[in-house]
Amino acid sequence: LIEKGFLKRPVMFFNKVPVKLFNKLVKIVGEHGGQIVNTEEAATHIIEWNEETDNFPEELTEDYIRILDRKAPELGGATFVHWWYYPDSYNEWITSSDVSYADAPDLVYMGPKKEKWTVCCRFVTDCDLFNEWGNEMDYENETPEED
Repeated sequence: LIEKGFLKRPVMFFNKVPVKLFNKLVKIVGEHGGQIVNTEEAATHIIEWNEETDNFPEELTEDYIRILDRKAPELGGATFVHWWYYPDSYNEWITSSDVSYADAPDLVYMGPKKEKWTVCCRFVTDCDLFNEWGNEMDYENETPEED
C-alpha cells in the first residue's frame, strides 16, 4: 500500500514543542513509520503544542463525536459517527436516539485530505496509544486567517 501511494506516512516538522516532550515525540514518530524533517516546507504535518488539547487527560470524561452519515428512520435510523481523538477504525454506526437529530452530518469530512496539517502534540502521543495514526481533523490547531 505504501509503495503504490495508497498509504502515506506522515512527514513531520516540530514547531513550538516543549523540550521535555520532544524526545518522546521523536521516538513515537520513528516507531510508527513517520519521518521527521527540518523544514515546514518538506512536512505534511507541523506539530505544535496546543495548551488546551495537549493538556486533556488521556481518558476524557465526555465523548465528542462528528456525524458522518445518517440513515432515515424508515431505514433503521442509525447514525455513523467518528469519535474525536480516536482513529477512524473506531468509527461506528450507533442508534440515532443517542445523537441529537439537530446535528447535521459533517460533509467537510468527505472532502480531500489537506496536503499540510498543523496539529497538536496529542496527534503523535495518541498514535502511540492506539498503534495507528488518528484523524488530523481531531487534532488540528486553528491558525488565525491572515487579512
